[in-house]
Amino acid sequence: MIDHQNKIIFIHINKCGGTSVDMLFTGRMQKHSCIRDYEDQLGSQQLNQYFKFTTVRNPWGKAVSYYHWIRSQINAGKQNVIRAYGTDWDFKKFIKTKLDVRCAGGTKYADAWLACNQLNWIKNSKNQICIDYICRFENLQQDFNTVCDKIGIPRQELPYSNKGKYKHKHYTEYYDEETREIIACRHAEDVEYFGYKFGG
Repeated sequence: MIDHQNKIIFIHINKCGGTSVDMLFTGRMQKHSCIRDYEDQLGSQQLNQYFKFTTVRNPWGKAVSYYHWIRSQINAGKQNVIRAYGTDWDFKKFIKTKLDVRCAGGTKYADAWLACNQLNWIKNSKNQICIDYICRFENLQQDFNTVCDKIGIPRQELPYSNKGKYKHKHYTEYYDEETREIIACRHAEDVEYFGYKFGG
């Protein structure tokens, strides 16, 4: 999401509560875009003039949410998702074989990063983290209040438009030792940078 008038950019990383932010600012979900997309659009000098924020999430929880979202698309009969993912798989097979499947039709960069490290989304072409504030899904409303303060708008309650839409057990109940380690390895950068832990 980009607001040229107020010079605000929101990096909507998938499955991190970003739809709530999109809905508040624009009334609808926006296409997933990352810093590199906006850098290409604006140039690095102009990009630096915008307040840029994002939301991140525990990688193990994010993967479970992503799994349920893909399943919901298949259950809804979305043919492009069915063609890309097939239908004969469970959570373990999803983690082992489906995380790199691409079918979202997103932007130049973001479409390839839906199941990659969240840090990828906020790094510029020089591989530098280029973001002004990071909200955490686990503390989203409080962190968004800080964003409102920083950009000079009244604090507002996020609509949580997808909250409860894909009801499931706590993410820790989906993993065995193998799948837990797969996510730990795939998201080692996120785990180290953001300090996430399994179950924490």
